[in-house]
Amino acid sequence: MLKVAGILLVLGLTSCSAASGQPAATKAAAPAPTFADAQCPLVLSQIPAHPPATTAQATAIVKGLSVDQGIGAELKSETLLKSLSTTVSVDALKLSFDMTGLSANASADLATYNSDVAQLRQYCAG
Repeated sequence: MLKVAGILLVLGLTSCSAASGQPAATKAAAPAPTFADAQCPLVLSQIPAHPPATTAQATAIVKGLSVDQGIGAELKSETLLKSLSTTVSVDALKLSFDMTGLSANASADLATYNSDVAQLRQYCAG
């Protein structure tokens, strides 16, 4: 009986503090990531986590980063970000050629793509 009274007392106190308008303890939000260039999130959003496995995936990267069909026109010219994103786009284009049999350098092109994407992500990480 004493345990039940103790539980009811605890429940009553917690409901009173919740009803008193006291804000509940909140977890602090994680700090927003900072980037070397304000346009990095825009570029990174066009690059998937894994290298393209199909021609359609490679083409989507090329289109996403292109000047006429993607974000390329929005990037400031003559910046390292513009240069790196263009390089990644060219690498993806080469991979699309490899996947259709137009080129025989698939492993070298994939290694170059991975290296250039890593360099872009490292730059954006600041």
